[in-house]
Amino acid sequence: NDWAKGTASTNKADDLLTALSWLLKQPFDAIPTAIRPKAVELQSALARKEIKNLHLLFVHNCDQSKDVEAALGTVATAAKTLIGNSEVNVAAVEIGLPRLQHLYNSLTKQIVVDKRVSFAVNGTLPERGEKWEAAQTTIKGSDLHQLWQEHKDDLFSANIRGFLDMLNRKTSVNKGIMETVTRSPKQFWAFNNGVTILTKDFSVEQDKVCAHGVSVINGAQTTGVLGNAPRDLAAACRVPCRFIKCSDPAVVDEIIENNNTQNAIKAFDIRSN
Repeated sequence: NDWAKGTASTNKADDLLTALSWLLKQPFDAIPTAIRPKAVELQSALARKEIKNLHLLFVHNCDQSKDVEAALGTVATAAKTLIGNSEVNVAAVEIGLPRLQHLYNSLTKQIVVDKRVSFAVNGTLPERGEKWEAAQTTIKGSDLHQLWQEHKDDLFSANIRGFLDMLNRKTSVNKGIMETVTRSPKQFWAFNNGVTILTKDFSVEQDKVCAHGVSVINGAQTTGVLGNAPRDLAAACRVPCRFIKCSDPAVVDEIIENNNTQNAIKAFDIRSN
């Protein structure tokens, strides 16, 4: 109830580990009926090795602190040991007022990365439609690598899908993209559909495109893979790229939706976002 508190207690952060241990180790009949189905679902999914990432969230209405961050780091390490599966990535995250505001912005703004970014290019092909303008070109993989390193999922604020992480399944699209980056970077342009970047405005000069604000509305997996690849390998990749600017929110929504229909959009994609 007290909104004047500076920071949250580290003791509350430590309780996350106690809660996880209780959910994983208690017999089902000892767990209250209100949350028992979720406990069963969690334990069963872990037993079947269906979970790749587990997020432990400490949510409060105070400022965030280094002390809590350090405590949550310890919680994440201990939780990974508790789970006993090295393939499960565990993250313990503090969501205080600053991060809550950031999450709110990401839901209400189509372009969260609101900065000016320059992309080195060798010429562009202009295009124009009703209420929109675009430039088609090729950019360096290292530019996407740098953007991902700086902004991560904020790059996909206007995208129905975010980055799906580097899954190890043989059928993983991202695994295939990474194989191209590591084995055939010079072939990347020919093998990859590239990215579409929504921007508030852009200008074209002889050897660069300057974009004011960037959101990858198609090509999230390409961007995430290049961001996770070694920089020198990403730099060896040339990436097809379209820059689109549009001031009409309704048309922007249509552009975003239609740029994401190559693969079926499930209802849970929209719900989860």
